[in-house]
Parts: sequence; structure tokens; C-alpha cells
Amino acid sequence: LIAACVAALASSHPGHAHAGHDAGEVDVVHAWCPRAPAPNASLPWVLSTAEAAALSSSWGCESADAFARELVPWARLKHPDCGGGASCYTPLSGFPCYAVLTGTSGAVYLGVNFEVPDVSLSTTLHAEQLASLVAAGVGPAHPAERGLVSLAQRGTGAPCAHCRQWLAEFDAAPDLILLGTDASAPQQPMSDLNPLAFAPSALNNTCPLLARGPGCDRVSRLGDGAALGGTPEEAAERPLPTGDALRDRAVAEALRAYAPYTLRRSAVALRLRDGRTFAAGVFESVAFNPTIQPVVAALAALIAGGGAEPIAAWAAHIREAVLAEEAAAGPSYEAHTRAVLAALAPDATVRVVGFASPTG
Repeated sequence: LIAACVAALASSHPGHAHAGHDAGEVDVVHAWCPRAPAPNASLPWVLSTAEAAALSSSWGCESADAFARELVPWARLKHPDCGGGASCYTPLSGFPCYAVLTGTSGAVYLGVNFEVPDVSLSTTLHAEQLASLVAAGVGPAHPAERGLVSLAQRGTGAPCAHCRQWLAEFDAAPDLILLGTDASAPQQPMSDLNPLAFAPSALNNTCPLLARGPGCDRVSRLGDGAALGGTPEEAAERPLPTGDALRDRAVAEALRAYAPYTLRRSAVALRLRDGRTFAAGVFESVAFNPTIQPVVAALAALIAGGGAEPIAAWAAHIREAVLAEEAAAGPSYEAHTRAVLAALAPDATVRVVGFASPTG
């Protein structure tokens, strides 16, 4: 697989300065990797540790940071073209964003932003959020990531304030190195931009995302068709299958949702016209507003899992959705889930199911 990936990407024509696809914008890569091919859309959303190392070596990159910078224009091409270089994912702003996250494992995660018309603007998911969700286990199956090392983006590499707050949810976020494609872009830690971050500890959360301290390991990630892993305690908590596969998938994802502040877990599972399923749980933020609601996380899983159509109606082929919500006090995402799916997949049916933790 690694050899095939390297060969496919190396077959493109070399190029070191890459024109962007946004009006008035150019992504400039200053020969970070002298043997890198011209960007194309073939790069997967996740490059494993071995794949990233092989490509970096093949492209002549002098460091992991150089490789990450070189990948930024490749991440841009994960936006489907809806004509004239406009992204199908950004119908409201016309402003496609894209990001490259590198984990402590050496794996690389790509991200793009997406918007949903006719619902609250807070439904928008930023590129840094999608990439970090994938690193945290949403979307394509991959070995569990242990942490985040760097974030590469066009220009100065500085994330917006919303994403600075979202990324504060991750363990060791102050040490995340920010990389830009501008020649003059400084290489700086997140703590330089967000020195007094409102962190999970403010609400007594001692297990932020990707934390590996005592009691902090979350259930092993669930890929499409994969079996749930986890600790014996988590296995004991898992409900028995009901025979309703989509409901069971939603409940399984809810049990591994990140809800340390409200303690009410929830998730959305989506079934496409071709029978494929994608699911993800809620990911809460200590600041509450940057919380990624379960239907948005499930759409991120759809995109990163290769289930989105490369057209304006990129999610219209969703046929069924199940929202699973824990039987506990806390926020409900039913209205938001119905509104988002009515906008993106008006023919989809939506069910809401409750579940009680077997150990609760």
C-alpha cells in the first residue's frame, strides 16, 4: 500500500510553487520538498506513520515540518470543485479553508471546512476541527493517535480564534507548533497566540482530548464495519445488539463520545443510499460554543470516510439517520439534527432513540 501510494503521487509532474484555486489567492510552497509532485486530489485524508515517512523521503523533505507545509495545497484539493474553483462545501462564504495536522505518531491528517445553508452559522465546521476530529478517531479507521505536534495552513498558519479555543480542548495544546506557507511565517507554538487559554482544567476536566493519563483512554476508535475495542470496564458498559444495526451503531458511537462537561453522551449514525454507514458522537468544548454537535461530527466522518459526493448536493444521498441520546439530564440535539439533515438530505428519515448506560 505504501509503495503504491508513493508511486501514484510521484507520477505527477514536479512543481514547487503551486497556484491555489481560490480567487485572488496563491498557495506558495518555497521548495519545502524539492522532489514533490504538483498537488492533486489523490492524497488520502489520513497518511499513516509509514506512508507519511515514505512520501516525505520520496519528496526529499528535510523535516516533518517541511512535509506538512508541502501538503497544504494538497489539502486544498480535498474540496470538491463546484465550478470555477468554488468549493461545494462552502456555499455561503465561498471561502474554502484547509489544514494539515501531524500527530506524535508521525501520521498526518487533512481537514477542510464545510457549511450548511438554511441553518445556524454555528453549524459550520472549520478545517482544523475536521482534521483534529479525524486524529481523535472520527472517519477512516487508523491506529489511535497519541497527540498533536503541528498544524500547517496557508499564509501565516495562524488559526482563527474559534479554532484556537477548539484546539485548547486537546492535551498539550499550548505546545502545538503552527506552520504557515508564507516565506516569512514564523514557526511558533500555540501558546504564543493563545497565552491565557481557557482550558479544560477550568471546568475540572483532567482528561482532555488525546490525554493519556490514568483513566483517560477513550474507547478504541470504531471504523466502518470494525469492532469496538476498549477497556474491560468499557466493554461491560456496552449494550447488547438489538438487531437494529443503525441504532446500534449510533449507541456505540455515543458511548465513546466526548462529553466531559454535560455528561450526556449522544451520537448520530448515517446510512447512505448504497448502504454504507458513517457515525460520530458529540465532541464538547470547555467553552461550550465550539462544541461539535453529533450530526456535524457524523458529516465529518462522511467526508473523511469518502462518503460525500463531489457535487453541490454532497450529502443528499443520506437516506436514514439515527440520533442516540443518553437517558440523562443535559442538552438534546434533536432539533439541530433534524434541521441540518432537512437542509442537506431532505429525503432522509430521522429517528431519535434513547439509551441508558448499563453501568449508570
